[in-house]
Amino acid sequence: MRFSLITIALVLFSCRKEKNFDAVQVFGHAGNGIEISNSVYHDNSQESVDLALAQNGCDGVEVDIQLSKNGTAWLFHDLGLEAETGETGCIPSKTDAELEKIRYQSFHKEKLVRLDELQLYSKAVFLDLKHVNSCEGETVPLDELLDDLLAFRDKYPANGVRLITFNSEWIDALLASGMEIYYEALNYEDALKYVSKPGLKGFVLKSENITKEELADLRNKGFQTVLFEARSPRGIRTALRKYPDYLLADDIKATLIEKY
Repeated sequence: MRFSLITIALVLFSCRKEKNFDAVQVFGHAGNGIEISNSVYHDNSQESVDLALAQNGCDGVEVDIQLSKNGTAWLFHDLGLEAETGETGCIPSKTDAELEKIRYQSFHKEKLVRLDELQLYSKAVFLDLKHVNSCEGETVPLDELLDDLLAFRDKYPANGVRLITFNSEWIDALLASGMEIYYEALNYEDALKYVSKPGLKGFVLKSENITKEELADLRNKGFQTVLFEARSPRGIRTALRKYPDYLLADDIKATLIEKY
């Protein structure tokens, strides 16, 4: 009987230890999630951000940033407006006045949000910078975007405003701004190309594109890691067991259940 109790205790301890994911911070992906039915509100809307930040255990949110024709930063994910709003064109080709009138084609018809209007309260944020104007086939001007990013950081100095870029040519200029910069890498091999960048804070990767061992190696090299696209319960568990610093959750409740 004594042996059985000890065995049960060891099993319970082992299970608890395996699920010790306290160090993994859970952030809402594009607010309360993207491309998932129970997100309720459209991604990158203030309503979606509010819902995510209201959930106990959510450490912050990630949102997508694009530059308007007037040089103003707006929250929006897709490169084109058609699929989500029914409007034609792209954010970088629209004026602020035009964007103010656009609504998402969702149940609640949420408005598009300017970065300077975004409410974070006491939580942290990742700003995922979209650098392409796909309507014009060109890169948006970083200097104009950076003005809004710095103003937003100064608005929330204690929150932790972090920037994500997929454009390797922007890394040096963003680092010079003094903000925390994360590079979105295609995979482990791509990340290794940038480990010599002084000041680079970390890497953002799809969960399926990096192994636990590769992630551990990046951590040992002094970099933080952010994983995304872990949507199913199995995918969430797999991502957590790689022990990233951050997990961008599309289903925050399911992610928090797996974490705790």
